[in-house]
Amino acid sequence: MDRFLPFLSSAFVLCLLAGTLRSIRRNLQQSPTSNLRRMSIISIEIAEWLLWVLALLAITVAAPHPATVIIFIMLLASIATAARLRYQEETRSLNRWFQMATRTRTSIISLSENLANDFHSRLGKQTRVFASRVQSGEPIINATQRSRLPLDADTLAALLIPTTDAPPSQPASSLAMQFASNRRTTAAHVGQTESQSSPIPQQFIYVVATIFLAWVFCRAIHLTMLKTLGELLSEFAVKSRFQIEQLDTIKVISDIVVAGLVIWLSLAFIIRWLPGRMVRWVPWFGDQALTRWRCDILRCLERGIRARQPASETLQIASQTMRIRWARRCCHRAHDKVESGSALPTALQRSKLISSSENTWLSAAEANGNLPDALDQLVDNLQRRQAIKWSLRMSWLVPLATVAVGAFVLVYAMFMFDVLSTFIRTMT
Repeated sequence: MDRFLPFLSSAFVLCLLAGTLRSIRRNLQQSPTSNLRRMSIISIEIAEWLLWVLALLAITVAAPHPATVIIFIMLLASIATAARLRYQEETRSLNRWFQMATRTRTSIISLSENLANDFHSRLGKQTRVFASRVQSGEPIINATQRSRLPLDADTLAALLIPTTDAPPSQPASSLAMQFASNRRTTAAHVGQTESQSSPIPQQFIYVVATIFLAWVFCRAIHLTMLKTLGELLSEFAVKSRFQIEQLDTIKVISDIVVAGLVIWLSLAFIIRWLPGRMVRWVPWFGDQALTRWRCDILRCLERGIRARQPASETLQIASQTMRIRWARRCCHRAHDKVESGSALPTALQRSKLISSSENTWLSAAEANGNLPDALDQLVDNLQRRQAIKWSLRMSWLVPLATVAVGAFVLVYAMFMFDVLSTFIRTMT
């Protein structure tokens, strides 16, 4: 209690300083691209995150309880999920406005600078860096890759191959003013799927955090109290219903479970850099990653075909700009198949982007002239299946993990109480 108020006050002061630095950083980021101070922004951002971490540590020291750790982990998971959803929404808006700029012959540099002021995620920084590189004379593809701007292949194809029958040029500020009013339309278009899947990361992180806290509890007992209790039992010749060897066996089992969990989560974290054959063997996350990458490619093709862009050019640009190596290779193979004369659905199947049944469906849609609508429906089906699959997984994982962790902690609690009750009976 003596350290509660000082550390809590320190955490409050650190949060105020971090908020001040955030305001300063946003003001610097909204300055024109020519006056952008990159090193100052990076330094302020590092100092800001350092202050946030120190504030969390101060609160943890002020209230050292496992519940505090769980609350912090859930809070960080909620913030990360909200940031990811915002980034996805702003990415869709960025691609949509860039495609509109190609039709209206609007300056990409001016549009990027105006749009970046409305972005609240890291996309704003990426857009400004992209505008700065393009303004300095760098090619669009190189500027996109170096700034890590998440432009889709069909958007890049529209930028590199602009249409000739475009209306007169419009100022970029007029397009940027429409950005805020149209963001709600984009969010409403994809909000149903995201609202269904957004609680899943919090539930999964809650399960993982609970397992790790139970394992830390087990290790703490073994390091601090178990040896002493064993010596007392042997010295006073007291027999307990629980043997220390049984707890050692449980400890080994818990170490194996936690080690497997760490390896699994590590593979899921670096899954985008793994070879394609290894991705398929990562439980749960491998199938999700492959489906997500397939949907990104198919969505780009759908928008490109709907805009009457050649599929081969869209695949060629995707093979150069996709961040995932597996996706780049699949796009490169599909591009080669299309260039050699294969139909687009057949080329996608041979590149492992669609299955045989999906190939039949897309081939029939292509023959009927409904290929863009079929691709859009296919992507929606794949995303909906993944959302349902993860909902079913979490429906049995959460109660199972809760019961297992509760039984694990109960064994140690029963051992402690049994030893104490045995000592009390012996002393009396």
